[in-house]
Amino acid sequence: MTPKTIYLTALAPALALALASPAFAEGKGDRAQEAIAAAQAKLETARASGAAADVPQEFAGAEQALKDAREDVSAGKKEDAIIAANHASSLADAVVLEHQKHRDMAAAHQNEDARAQVGAAQQSAADAQQTAAAAQQDAAAARSQAADANARAENAQMTAAQAAAAPPAQVATTVTTTDHTTGTVHHHHVVHHTTTPATTASDTTRTTVTQTVQ
Repeated sequence: MTPKTIYLTALAPALALALASPAFAEGKGDRAQEAIAAAQAKLETARASGAAADVPQEFAGAEQALKDAREDVSAGKKEDAIIAANHASSLADAVVLEHQKHRDMAAAHQNEDARAQVGAAQQSAADAQQTAAAAQQDAAAARSQAADANARAENAQMTAAQAAAAPPAQVATTVTTTDHTTGTVHHHHVVHHTTTPATTASDTTRTTVTQTVQ
């Protein structure tokens, strides 16, 4: 055996006595109380943040672990109390993280809804612009039609005015008479003036009257 091994072998009983001494046990008790206080603070933080209501089952598990730690301290099981208090702290941390995860997901959904509403508003605005443009086109077409109608009306008025200002139409009538005693044929042209408005070529009448003299 080396000198170091011999030294440690001789020191082992003394270390065992020191660890079993009241001073060391007292230190474990302090550490247990500190662990319980840390777990209690984390649970209070989780409760204040709303995590207790958001993930009640996990929060209840953390509270039960803290209760077990306190019972272990009361029973003098300081090592078990430290383990239970540390477990309560871990559960409290998990509760807070899960609550934060839920909040992040809710915020993401709200952002998606907001983007969808913005997109819908933009589409509505685009539709309104298209409707307004179509209405403007219809109005322009109506104005063009009205202008055409006015032009046709003006042309009709001008035509009517020209027709009213034209000289009266003349109706020429040729009268043919035959003298049976002499066999002579006489042609007489008679022009009738009328004050009626001029008519079209298809409405002009040429009348030939033949009279026979006995």
